[in-house]
Parts: sequence; structure tokens; C-alpha cells
Amino acid sequence: MSNGGDTKWRFLIVEDKPDIARQLEEACPRFVAPEPAEAEVCSNFKEAVPLLDSRRYDVLIIDLKDDSSNLSEEENLPGLKIYEEVKKRRFVPVVFYTALPKHVLPEQTAFVRVVEKGPGFGNLMAEVRSVFNTHLPALSRHLDQEQRKYLWDFVSKHWKEMVEFHDKVDLVYLVARRLSQTLRSDSIRRFVEQLSRGTTTKSNVSNAPEALSAAVTTDSSENAVPESSDVVHPIELYIYPCTNQQWLAGDIFTEEVGGKKEYWVVLTPSCDFENDKAQHVVLAKCDHLTEQEEFLKWSANAKEPSKKALKGMEEVISDNRGGQKERFKFLPATFFLPDLVIDFQQLRSVRFETLDRTKVVASLDSPYAEATLARFSRYFGRLGTPDIDKNVVLARLQESLKRSSVTPKAPSAL
Repeated sequence: MSNGGDTKWRFLIVEDKPDIARQLEEACPRFVAPEPAEAEVCSNFKEAVPLLDSRRYDVLIIDLKDDSSNLSEEENLPGLKIYEEVKKRRFVPVVFYTALPKHVLPEQTAFVRVVEKGPGFGNLMAEVRSVFNTHLPALSRHLDQEQRKYLWDFVSKHWKEMVEFHDKVDLVYLVARRLSQTLRSDSIRRFVEQLSRGTTTKSNVSNAPEALSAAVTTDSSENAVPESSDVVHPIELYIYPCTNQQWLAGDIFTEEVGGKKEYWVVLTPSCDFENDKAQHVVLAKCDHLTEQEEFLKWSANAKEPSKKALKGMEEVISDNRGGQKERFKFLPATFFLPDLVIDFQQLRSVRFETLDRTKVVASLDSPYAEATLARFSRYFGRLGTPDIDKNVVLARLQESLKRSSVTPKAPSAL
């Protein structure tokens, strides 16, 4: 739940009942203890949106209606109006705390929670913690900080030479690409490490109500932090969901064949799609890892696998299966994709118009898409030649030594 610094988490409470509002204001810091937090109350629903425009909040706790609300006009409930305005302005997780939960249950997601009003705040505390344990409030704050630091620490200091020698459009691209690079750099790795160190566990809430203790569990994110800068987290290989409307090399899509999901990766260069030259598209089959011989041997005794079985699995994962360094490419599983092994010997070509863009599961991110195409090119572009006869060469060298009257001397030390 770490906020990455000493800054307090900020709550905005939209509640017109003074007693409930006061109790919530006092309780909010306990929701995220031991981290610091402060809450602000807005008793007038019409003033909530202007507050959102003028200040930054990490979580909103909103009642659905005030005393003037007419339940026959469900779409005009003031809490829903605030929620819709929030979505237009910025990302802020929302917790509806209401006596009418059925009116907003369809809106519920990981960061939009619905809690029915009742005695005590145990259920509300649990839902607030569940929102923070998504790490989205911390990520939102981190992105704001990175953008702020870049604009003030670099752009503002170099503004004069920038506007003197470059068009202002250049700056837009520069800032956008810099923010994108931040998400690929050590900055995000350090952010994840901070989260893992500040993760909330049951031990943090030992005095919380039973409902909360059941809801908050130890996060395993500390096990997901790469051990060094030489390796990456599996999810860094992918873009999900796909943002591009056009087909690209590295797109991974699925189709049903005989009631079973099959996966394929696009190998046709992206420029062919861009220039309308892809009448036919080359695809490579992605086999399920769990169906591969190496996995079956390893999983038969996964706790204490034989050295041979373990080596086989390691070779698959490290893209050196059976000594064929170029033929296979391993794709690690995420929540949207199973473990897969691309096989460049299992290819097919299909007409472009038969492809269904809606079935794209994810895309390989750069540079992994380019690396996959390069591996494919090397595999089919390789040229095999017979090995040199080592015995002939060694015999010749031995014969040469016999005929030589001078015994070769070891090189002298310099």
C-alpha cells in the first residue's frame, strides 16, 4: 500500500449526514494505517466536482443520494452524477457507501467498490484496503510525480534552447515519449520494489474486524520483483489490451479448433500492414507449454525433478530447446495468456481478410516483437555446412611437428 514517500493519502468524503460524515472523517486514517492519511468532507453534493477540479485525491467515498434525491429518477442521483464527472476528469478510485447498493452494483470493479451502510465500518475498511491493494492509487500518484519532475527539472530548465531551435510540436512528442520511457526504465522497477516493501498483510490489521481480516491477505508481489536489471517480469513482454487498431507483427490471437483454444503469433512485418501489402499473413503456432514433453517429465515430480527433467524445462524457458536456439520462443503466462512456446516450424499463411481483430489477446511489446521476427529470420535464413574433419587437421599438424627440426618454444613472458 506504500505511497512511495511521506505524503499523506487523501480521501474525499461526499456525505450530507453530519454524524456519518464526521465518523468517516475520523475513521479514514485507520483504513490505511500505519501509513498517514487525511480526509476532507463535502456535505454538499454540488460542490464535490469543483473540489475534484482544484485538489488531488487518492480515493473518493461517496453516498449515492442526499435528502433532496428522487429515487424515481435513478439516473439523476447525485452520487452517480459525481461518479460520471470523475470519469471525465481523472482516474480516482471510488467507493460508494450507500443504503441503496443495488443502484450501483453494475458499476463495481477492482477500483469501484460498493458497500451497504450498516453498523460499524468493518466492510467499508475492507473495501478501501482492497482498492489500495490493487496498487492503482500508488501508480497514479507515481505517474503524476514522474511527469511533474520531468517538466520542472528538465523541460523548464531547457525551455529557452528548446523553443529557439525546435518547433513546439517537438516538445509534445518529447514529453510523451519521455513519460513512456519512464514506464520502461529502472524508475518503475524501483516503484514496484517500494510497493513490495510496503505491502499490507494480515499482521498490519490484526485489530481489524473479522470481515477485514478475511479480505486482506498477504500480497505476493514481492516475489514478482525481478532479482536484477538483467531480467524482466513476464508481463513486460506484452501490450494488453491491444491499443492499435491495425495488425502488427507480434500480435497474438486465438481461435477455437475442435473445442480447444489455439494460439498464433503474426510474423508478417508491420510495414506490410501499414502499406496495404499484406494480402497474405504468415502465422506461427504457439503450443501450450503444459502439453510439451519437457513439461510432462518435469511436472511428474515437480518438487524433486531429476536433473535431466529440470534441464529440459530450463532449456525451453531460456529459448534453447534441445539445442535448437532459433526454432522456439517461449512466451511466459500472465493473467490473460497461458504459457506458450512458439514453433517456427509450424507455420501457415492466411488471407488478410480472414483475420479477426477482435480475437487478438495481446501484442508483443517492443523490442520483443522485433526480437521474435529476428529469431524467425535467423532460423529460416541459416545455412548449414559440413563440419571440418578435425582428425585430418590434427594429423597434419602432428606430422608437421615430426618433420620440424626445431622444437616449438613457449612464448617468453613480456
